[in-house]
Amino acid sequence: MVIAIAYTGGRWSEIVGLTPEYVRDDTVNIDWKLYELNGRFYRGRPKDGSIRPADLPPFLEQRFSAHLGASAGDPRCTCRNTEEPRCPGAKYVFLGPGGGHFRRSNYSERFFRPAADGWYLRRQGKASERPFPCSSHSPTCSLVGQCHRGQRPRPERRLRPRRAGDSCG
Repeated sequence: MVIAIAYTGGRWSEIVGLTPEYVRDDTVNIDWKLYELNGRFYRGRPKDGSIRPADLPPFLEQRFSAHLGASAGDPRCTCRNTEEPRCPGAKYVFLGPGGGHFRRSNYSERFFRPAADGWYLRRQGKASERPFPCSSHSPTCSLVGQCHRGQRPRPERRLRPRRAGDSCG
């Protein structure tokens, strides 16, 4: 989903609201958005009426095809609203693990940060989990140089951004 946002220039709500019928071979038609307001999802037109096609590079076209082929079942969301403009439970390209929509408010905490760290945070009494088994193994183990059985990996040296006046060495 993040790669689709980066390469199509779509906004978060436009990619979350993308339906399979608007995904063509090498183009994605951005005609709708799906936005969250007070815990409910609403369907609407893109910001400033920016209905547009977005060209897909060949690698992204293949990823979309594979993704849509893998979700060949019924990729409907769990919304069951009958009032317009709320989400009626339609088919969407990107849905969360339980069939619900990704929430922008906690996406970085639940998906970005764990992917970057290789570690899921403890949530409501549940044990922390790694997104991949540690068997020397994962990219995190090889970067750290040792297995982190049950412990969060710590890099030996933290990198910091360059600042004005820093030497190049």
